Amino acid sequence: MVDCDRCNRWFNDNNAYDQHIRNSPLHFVCWDCNADFEDWDGLEGHYEVEHYYCSDCRKFFKDEYGLKEHYRQSPRHFYCPSCQKHFHNQNSLDNHLNSSTHRPKNVPCPMRGCGKLFISPAAVALHLEAGSCTLGMDRNKLDLLIQQYDKNHLITDPSRLITNGESSATRYYATERAYNEYLGLYECYLCDQTFRSLLGLNQHLGSARHRQEVYICRFASCGARFRALSGLCQHIESGSCGALQGTPYKRVTGNLMNSMKRLTM
Repeated sequence: MVDCDRCNRWFNDNNAYDQHIRNSPLHFVCWDCNADFEDWDGLEGHYEVEHYYCSDCRKFFKDEYGLKEHYRQSPRHFYCPSCQKHFHNQNSLDNHLNSSTHRPKNVPCPMRGCGKLFISPAAVALHLEAGSCTLGMDRNKLDLLIQQYDKNHLITDPSRLITNGESSATRYYATERAYNEYLGLYECYLCDQTFRSLLGLNQHLGSARHRQEVYICRFASCGARFRALSGLCQHIESGSCGALQGTPYKRVTGNLMNSMKRLTM
């Protein structure tokens, strides 16, 4: 007689016991290792540790190479072979592949004396817009320079450069008068969003949130609009509308940083 402690049953011989194990919903067995687990999670965890197993697809592979090739080729997986990392979606994988982990920092900041290197023109634009360049460039000054440079309006929309007599690059500021005593917070006079500090409110006003969508992708029938040069650069670099393959975008993205070297603050 053979006893099954988990089910509190007895069987006449090992064959009957094995048949019970195979058919019972209370047993989760790895037949390669002859190991019995109390639930599916325990068995699957064993598969992942001891065998070449893909839990998402519930498939086994002969060796590590086969498993990694499955990750690389399967449309269900967002996998970086060189880093052996999984990502939740294609966008996360693309961001990883476009990061400094896989791309060299060989695009210099065009402002004299800065010397910092970046992985792309979009990263340079973000650097300049953030005001982190040592020469004092910021989003407002960058927008004004680009508008002066882009005389043929390859990346800017002339109808939005001037709004109600103001430049699209107008910088907004708030003072202590923005403090709402009833709320106990600083309130944006343009969108009513509130902030705990005056610094936070002015950072909000200095962002692209309330700017005109001056920058435009003119490739084919795209027409996507952006409030910041970095947004347009990221859009073009992503290749989502094929702009990198077309002119004048190849010329614009290739020469934009070089052209800025000739501009003065």
